Amino acid sequence: MRKSAAVIVLFLVSAAAAGQPKLWTLDECIAHALENNSSIRQQIIETRIMSNNLSQSKLKLLPTLSGSGSYNLSFGRILDETTYDFYDNEQVTSGSLYAGSSLTLFNGLVSYNRILRSRYELEASEGALGILRNDITLNVLHNYLQVLLSKELITIAAAQLAATREQEVHTSAMVNAGRLTQGSLLDIEAQAAREELHLVSMQNQHRISLLSLAHLLNLDTAGGFDISAPPEDTAGEATLPPDAESVYTAALQWWPALKKAEAMVDIAGSDLKIAKGQQSPKLMVSSAFSTGFADTRRRLLNNDPANPVYGFYPPADQLTDNIRYGVGFNLSVPVLNGWQTRTGIRNSGLELMKQELAAVEARKELLREISLISADAQAALKRRDAAGRSAAAAREAFSYAGQRFRAGDMTSSEYSTVKTFLLAAESELLQAEFQYIFSVKMLGFYSGSMQPGATVMKR
Repeated sequence: MRKSAAVIVLFLVSAAAAGQPKLWTLDECIAHALENNSSIRQQIIETRIMSNNLSQSKLKLLPTLSGSGSYNLSFGRILDETTYDFYDNEQVTSGSLYAGSSLTLFNGLVSYNRILRSRYELEASEGALGILRNDITLNVLHNYLQVLLSKELITIAAAQLAATREQEVHTSAMVNAGRLTQGSLLDIEAQAAREELHLVSMQNQHRISLLSLAHLLNLDTAGGFDISAPPEDTAGEATLPPDAESVYTAALQWWPALKKAEAMVDIAGSDLKIAKGQQSPKLMVSSAFSTGFADTRRRLLNNDPANPVYGFYPPADQLTDNIRYGVGFNLSVPVLNGWQTRTGIRNSGLELMKQELAAVEARKELLREISLISADAQAALKRRDAAGRSAAAAREAFSYAGQRFRAGDMTSSEYSTVKTFLLAAESELLQAEFQYIFSVKMLGFYSGSMQPGATVMKR
């Protein structure tokens, strides 16, 4: 009996533990989003294709080799390949073998530059993959902090409503004692209704934030989804954020958008070299081997030219006797093709200039983004300090107002006004704090301290 009771208790404890929702950390959210995002999975496939193309461009340097064989049956009028006489209603069996190979010895380094182009295409694809990972990581970070902010706003709103409920009880007692009018109680009740509505609004906003984050994580359902509060963050300390110049210098070493822009410049440079290589002569070497047999052929059995005697010629002997092979060289020199090569060179040069300008703009855009985030962080730090002082003063004022209200020296309307100021000050402080944390984390992300890890697509 005791054993059965123990089993039941263990089962209930396990069931209760299993029913608790998983609390996701920021790192878990980012990792899950990177692993399951469909756009990232598609780009991973594209990167694999580029890798295959690079391997194929290298293999094109190898000689080509092809072979063929045939076996044929024919009926009707045939030609005797020995005597060159014609015979009717005959059946002929024949066959042949062929093998050929060719190798490009020189083509203006076009093949080599195509290998380089494939390598740069792979780098550009990896850069595009990095851009997607960056976007997903930053979106998850932003939504994660929004969820945390909404949680804190709910806490503040709930605390304000609880204080109003206490105020409502105290006012009711004072009204019953004749020290306050019924209108004061009605004002407090109206204030409590407004704060309850505000709390419901904050709770709804929190649910929306959770749904947005769950959508980013590509979860099948948002039911039971919640996040864990992070440990005390150093971003909350009263320190200045890193300067924009140092963050920009670090970002230059790894930022995917720059890597892609630089790869596009290299691709355009390779295209220009390929276009110029089309002006060069092309030298190729080729070789061939062939043999065959036919039962219309007969073997000469004597050495008498006046009375030659022919007999059966075995196919195996024919295959050996009919072997032919050779080596040849082919040199082609472009002379005139309607100026297509010249036009291609000019267009490739212009494309190179365009991509170089795009790379310069990418660097400028990166510096602009970092400068704006750095400015936001510094402004958020000042705003947080000012909001902290304002919230501290509002708490002191609220505490003093509470004493006056309980003593009957302040009306409920005046007390509610002071409490409203406190709510606004605490909300402002909280938003400034989260804005500062977000800006500092963004700067850390740009500097490379929070780079998204590589993800491997599951088959």
